[in-house]
Amino acid sequence: MAHLIMRRGPEPGTIYRLNTPVVSIGRGNRNTIIIQDNEVSRDHVRLVLTDAGYEIEDLNSSNGTFINGQDITGNKWLLQNPCIIELGDSITLEFRPGEPGTDDLRSTRTINTFDDSQFTQSYLVYLGRDEHSQPAVYPLNGMNITVGRSTACNIVVIEPELSREHFRLSLVGRTYSITDLGSTNGTMLNNEILEDTRPLNNGDIIQIGRSLRFQFTNQPERFTSDIITNRLVDETKIGPKAKRKTSESETIWMHPSKMTTEAFTNVSLAENILVSYARQDWERVVAPLMNVLSEMGMPVWADQEWQEGTPLWEVITQQARMECPVMIIVLSKAALNNDNVMKNWRHFHNRDKPIFLLISEPLDRMPAEAGNLPKIQFNPAVPEMAFRQLAAEINRLYGRQ
Repeated sequence: MAHLIMRRGPEPGTIYRLNTPVVSIGRGNRNTIIIQDNEVSRDHVRLVLTDAGYEIEDLNSSNGTFINGQDITGNKWLLQNPCIIELGDSITLEFRPGEPGTDDLRSTRTINTFDDSQFTQSYLVYLGRDEHSQPAVYPLNGMNITVGRSTACNIVVIEPELSREHFRLSLVGRTYSITDLGSTNGTMLNNEILEDTRPLNNGDIIQIGRSLRFQFTNQPERFTSDIITNRLVDETKIGPKAKRKTSESETIWMHPSKMTTEAFTNVSLAENILVSYARQDWERVVAPLMNVLSEMGMPVWADQEWQEGTPLWEVITQQARMECPVMIIVLSKAALNNDNVMKNWRHFHNRDKPIFLLISEPLDRMPAEAGNLPKIQFNPAVPEMAFRQLAAEINRLYGRQ
């Protein structure tokens, strides 16, 4: 099995087994092999398995990539024989096409990039602050997973105790290990301060500060069951769902072709929750969100049925902006560039009306107004968890815990 050996760098002697068809190397947290060095670009090189062997490609790195002294910056190179790979001036890796030698294994640390035969699907469960918090289950997919407040992390949890990049989970052999990333409030593993990298076992508890807790598990179904039964919001406090009668406003919402501007403006939206979003996110996030909230008896409103930019749409969205007392923003890159979403945000922000953010994808930036707003991370693997967590937050706003 082909492998790399770090000859010069932060961890000399470390062996990286190449067990996957694509291996990325760089400083960024999403790479297969992470090398924390200023000479290494965020995404420096990529190795792709071909019929002839691994092919290495420089990803337009800042400080270049060299194979046996030859500059391949911006180009590809087929790795057929043992060779020296240099990343910038400070990192040297040795590529070998076969298995690591006995002496190498005896004296160094070995890291598998991935091995299906050894891998058991693991999950990180965010348990919140206490037993009444709604858990959120995150499947762990990938070699390195960062957890923190920053939207650049793989798992984003917006809590003040968490640092922007708080801890990292790295797949080593059959399980993940955990490393604190120099966080402000530190990380505890099973009530012990985490001072170095430690392997995780099923059921381990990760604690941040005094109250934030995560659990590492291979059995997520018990948390899913718990959410569905015990930790859901009390739907009887927000209205029944089984025999709920369709309101006049909902009937009009479903049949916009039959209405006039005057007809709509005679319908009050004073009890509706405005859902603001970019239309690209409708099928993936917004429609399922509205279905779940509607089934729970929450009156929600969106402009999907009207043609964006028309005079009627302008009147209707203006009325919704003015009358709806609460707003959910489905936050995505497209939403941040959507004029209507930003107009809604400014309107609610300037009038101190409640705003809830559903973060539907990783974002490079966040508006300053997002600072103290409630934020829920959307996980496409378990979407309903985010929707129900959002419903619980809205219930708390109305004192319906």
